[in-house]
Amino acid sequence: FKHRGTWWWMALGLQFVMRPSQELELLLQAARRSVGFRSPALGVHVRHGEACNEAHARKCVHVEELEPSIRRMAERFELRSVYLATDNPWIMHALRDRMPDLRWMLLDAFPRELLNTGWTQTLMTRIGRIHRRLGA
Repeated sequence: FKHRGTWWWMALGLQFVMRPSQELELLLQAARRSVGFRSPALGVHVRHGEACNEAHARKCVHVEELEPSIRRMAERFELRSVYLATDNPWIMHALRDRMPDLRWMLLDAFPRELLNTGWTQTLMTRIGRIHRRLGA
């Protein structure tokens, strides 16, 4: 195997180290089943929650702006399925309405309304405090 080189060995090692535990693999399989996951799929991440304000200096993209890019990628790679990761529960409905020819998948187990209540900031603050305690 020496002829394969350093990158091959690194990839092999990472494949071993990064593989999910049995418990995580079961959770992933359950999540795939719950959304009816089909492969191959285009993955789209849309943030519209707490990041969409002037303090974060981020532009929140509207559905009409997303459609051309999603269509271009789906056509280029001949994909009919799209997995959407978002913190905006309404974006899925808007995208489905605009592009009913695509098969949309969304894992909707997390109560997304918590994302707009300051809950995430509280959680991140607590994680930061724990991290500082461990690092001290």
